[in-house]
Amino acid sequence: MAKSKLVQANEKIAEGVVGGYKKIENGVVGGFMKMEEGVVNGFNKITDKFVDEFLTKDGESVEDAKKRLAQEQESREHSPKVKKQSTPSRNMEDAIRDRLENGFKTWNGGYGGWLQWCDTLYEPDAHYNVYGHRMPLQQYKDMMGQLFQHYTMELGAFDNMIIRDDWAAIRYTVKVKNLDSGEEILQNTMEFVHFKDNPDPIGVRVVEGWALSDSPLSAHH
Repeated sequence: MAKSKLVQANEKIAEGVVGGYKKIENGVVGGFMKMEEGVVNGFNKITDKFVDEFLTKDGESVEDAKKRLAQEQESREHSPKVKKQSTPSRNMEDAIRDRLENGFKTWNGGYGGWLQWCDTLYEPDAHYNVYGHRMPLQQYKDMMGQLFQHYTMELGAFDNMIIRDDWAAIRYTVKVKNLDSGEEILQNTMEFVHFKDNPDPIGVRVVEGWALSDSPLSAHH
C-alpha cells in the first residue's frame, strides 16, 4: 500500500511546501551559505527523504518527483494568473534565525522547557507534520508529552540552518535515552518550517512545519 503523501492529502499545502523547499534547495546549491561539500551532500540526502515522504506521487521516484516539482514551481512563477507576493525582508530572516538560536536554548529543560519553547515558537493554530501525520498544535504537544514519559531528549548543536524569506530548513542532533531500556542513541533530525511575522512583542512564529529523523521515537513499547 502506498504511503499517505502530502500532495495527495492537500494540494494547496503541497504548493507552499514545494515553494519553500525550492527556495531552500536553491539556497544550498546557489551558495546562500558557505558550506563544505559534505554538508551539502548531507543536506541533499535528507531532503531526498523529505521529498520521498511528503511530495512523491504513487509510483514516482524521488528524482522524477524533483523534476516534476521544479517544473511545477517554474510554471507557477511564470503564470500570469498568479499574483506575485512581496518578498519578506531580510529583517524577517534575521528574526527567524534569532528565534531559532535563542529558543532552542530552552529546549533542554524536560517537557516543561519544551512546552515553554513550543508556546513561544508556534502560532496557536499551527500544525506540525511528524512521522507522516499532520497534527494541530495541541495534538503535537500531547504526543511530545507521551514521548517525554519514556525518553530524555537533549538537544545538540545545529548542523546547519538555511533561511530564505519566510522559510527555514534546519538540521540538528538530539541525544536520546530510553528510560525503559537505558539505550542511548544520537538522532539526526531535519525540519522544514514556514513562519509568519507578527508585531512585537510576539515576533515571528511557525505556521506549519515538517520534520523527519533517522530514528523515529514511539511512546508504545
